[in-house]
Amino acid sequence: MNSHYRVPKSREPHRQDEEVSVIATDPANPARACAEIATLVRKIIVTGAVSDPNQIAFLYPSLKGVQVPRMEDALKAEGLKVYAPRAGRFLEVEEARHVLGLFMHIFGKPERGDFGGRDYDSFFGWVDRAFEEAAPFLSGDTTLDRFVRARKSEIQLIIRDYKALTKVCEREG
Repeated sequence: MNSHYRVPKSREPHRQDEEVSVIATDPANPARACAEIATLVRKIIVTGAVSDPNQIAFLYPSLKGVQVPRMEDALKAEGLKVYAPRAGRFLEVEEARHVLGLFMHIFGKPERGDFGGRDYDSFFGWVDRAFEEAAPFLSGDTTLDRFVRARKSEIQLIIRDYKALTKVCEREG
């Protein structure tokens, strides 16, 4: 049986040249350690030590701890994009908001009812934000815009067909 959970706990570098492959930081100041690591990551990318920044991964025993957002902030301060979909709520991930916003452009945006409350208002704030964030994709991509307009037209045709079929069925009993 494998005694490791997900990733072997090894500090042996895969690379066999004389360059540094494994580093350690001073654990006394986590914010400084994160900044130091973020600077190193920027250097690794700029020097071409990795062919794709997506080859760099950070592994944490839990994504709920304080170190994950601290490291994200440090990387962003270095001008690096961070992709950590499991570190937050799925619907707050940029890609999820954009795709669901595009769906709203096709199927329509949910209408706000005569309700109130923090969660309800928060949901519709998210809906408005997702819808608005998707709009630039349509104006910036004529193929996508054409696709969305075609799907909207298709839905309208399906609705008309359904109403006509329902009318005939009701008339015929």
